[in-house]
Amino acid sequence: MAAIPFVGASYRARSSNLDAQVCINLYPVLGESGIAKAVKALYGTPGRRPLVTGAGGVVRGIHTPTNGSDAIVVVGPNVYRLSQAGVLTMIGTIDVLTTLVSIKDNGLQALIVTGPNGFVVDLFNNTVTQIVNPAFYGADNVFFLNTYGILNKPGTNIFYVTGSNEITFDALDFATAESNFEPIIAHTVNHGDIIFFKQTTTEIWRTSNNPDFPFARDTNAQIEHGCAAKRSVASLDNTVFWLGKNAEGGGIIWRLNGYTPMRVSTDAIEFAIASYPTIEDAVAWSYQQEGHTHYVISFPSGNATWTYDAATLLWHQRAYLDPATGTLGRDRTNCHTYFGGKHIVGDHDSGNLRVLDLDYYWDGTDPMPAIRAAAYVHKQGYGFIAHNRLQIDIESGVGLNNGQGSNPLAGLDWSDDNGKTWGNRHFVSMGLQGKFKTRLVWTRLGRARARVYRLTISDPVKRVILGAALNPGA
Repeated sequence: MAAIPFVGASYRARSSNLDAQVCINLYPVLGESGIAKAVKALYGTPGRRPLVTGAGGVVRGIHTPTNGSDAIVVVGPNVYRLSQAGVLTMIGTIDVLTTLVSIKDNGLQALIVTGPNGFVVDLFNNTVTQIVNPAFYGADNVFFLNTYGILNKPGTNIFYVTGSNEITFDALDFATAESNFEPIIAHTVNHGDIIFFKQTTTEIWRTSNNPDFPFARDTNAQIEHGCAAKRSVASLDNTVFWLGKNAEGGGIIWRLNGYTPMRVSTDAIEFAIASYPTIEDAVAWSYQQEGHTHYVISFPSGNATWTYDAATLLWHQRAYLDPATGTLGRDRTNCHTYFGGKHIVGDHDSGNLRVLDLDYYWDGTDPMPAIRAAAYVHKQGYGFIAHNRLQIDIESGVGLNNGQGSNPLAGLDWSDDNGKTWGNRHFVSMGLQGKFKTRLVWTRLGRARARVYRLTISDPVKRVILGAALNPGA
């Protein structure tokens, strides 16, 4: 038998005749020892274990305060404190919008901004107070740097700051991101810099010794790329990632290397992004789990989620299987925080909170399929290959004690027309619990000039794929 290329990233090209690879709810990892059984493998992405269910509305934001106190969660119009035991306690209300909020704190108070409105949370007395100061102009995002809160005035190139160590506002404490007249789309803080993303450019501000205003622009650090989606900016891997736009076009995902943007999206991902009705509604978040730091970006209008792993520099997809329709769509996560040693995420379509758990194989209480469509199997000259016997190497014997998954199945189908259509799915056992020598084998699979194999695991069991081998014939 000869090894065939099976483990890899998502890469479905503009023409599937070139490449039709799919990697959904699986992510590539490398055999770092240099003498591992395989150079790389696919692990299942974390399941979303239920933590809190039943809160009304949708989760609009979640934040872990810098002083280590209970997390802040906004669900619909309600503001809660979340304990490490997973108990929500309502402490107040904000506006009745359904849009995402931005939450940050200075150790004493947290500031929640919703776009038009702002609210202060007293972290010790657990009160929520709306800001009525006329020098508060609304904000899409808020960040704190050197004791000051930094906010944008929506729809303008103006930003303004709070008082030092207090959430107060003075009508004179503002500045203009003046590299051009475009409005500020998003901003963030990284390495002591304030990064203001505009439509086609980005500028950098940092701490100033000016007694009248605490920050000044670095005129030598303008970046000729702007931002296409205000919620696409996320900090990870010691830098910043975002969905870009400039005078030449948009739809590329970038990361900053110093002050130089580096492209991290691929042709295949950019082709997918270009197909979405709009990309301005993209929402991104980031997290690190077992050494893999992920940038997760969802496109609500495109109903799709893509994830970049900074450890391997590879992309995979995440998807939710709608049990009512049987169709795959965007991951349900809307926002994330790391709290109490757990990665806690909120749903975009409910008030539920979940925990990302690599040893949990459900999406809440719904099935979470893992799908891998591998690279082409073909030979030079494009003659026919007889597919006599295919073996896929997985971690077997992972069946559960009882219920669904007690005899887990893996389903294989394939396409002989360049990923355009797929045949019937053929199932084999992944092994009852403890049957570690079980092999995934399919025989008498016909012949093809170029074939793409697709493996699907839907049972709630551990998913590890290490490779595949084919016994071909003439």
